[in-house]
Parts: sequence; C-alpha cells; structure tokens
Amino acid sequence: ICFLCCVSAFSALSVEDLDKIDTMLKESETRMQEFVTTEIKHTREFVALEIEHVTIKIDEVNKRLDVAFMLIVALLALIVVVIGIPQIIVALQSKKERVQDDKIAEQQQEIKAMQAELEALKQQVIASSSST
Repeated sequence: ICFLCCVSAFSALSVEDLDKIDTMLKESETRMQEFVTTEIKHTREFVALEIEHVTIKIDEVNKRLDVAFMLIVALLALIVVVIGIPQIIVALQSKKERVQDDKIAEQQQEIKAMQAELEALKQQVIASSSST
C-alpha cells in the first residue's frame, strides 16, 4: 500500500517540467545575484561612510594634538624666559660687580701709594724745615 502512495514520486519528469525547474532556478539565481550585488553595494557605501567618519575624527584629534603641542612649546618658552632672563641678568650684574671690585682694589692701592708718597713728602718738609 505504501508503494502505491509513493509511485508518483518515482514517475519521470517531462521536458516541460524540467524547463520550468530550470527557469525557476535561473530566476532564483538572478534574484540571489541581485540581492548579493545590492548588499555588496550597501556594504561598500557603509564602509566608505565609516571611513570618512573615522577620518574626520582623526583630523579632529590631530588638530587637538597640534594645539596641545603649540601650548606645550609656548609653556616651555615661557619657562625658559622666566628662568633664563633673570639668570642672565644676575650673571651680567656679577660680572659688573667683579669689574667694579677690581677697580676699587686698584684705586685702594693707588690711595695707599699716594698716602705713602704724601707721608714721605711730609717727612721731607719736616726735615727741611728743621734744617733751616
């Protein structure tokens, strides 16, 4: 009995049936190719938009880094100016003080020499006034 129910499953397919199946398969394949092509197109568009979005974010980060770098350079320049200029001024003042100290020492030696000469002249005047 089971064999009689399933006989139609084993029957031969006609040429028309095979053509219909072939047409159905071709249509299905065409629809699938269109679907895949459309999905690839959408995926490419999505990836392109995401790349553009990431590029914009990278550009923004680069701008921020440039600003931060310029601020760091400006801060370093300010530190150099704040610390360096006073050091230069102190060094120049120290040099001037040394020059002045040397002049003062030289003048003190001249004064001592003049005092000794004056003392010698006094002694001569005293000696010459006593002999007359």
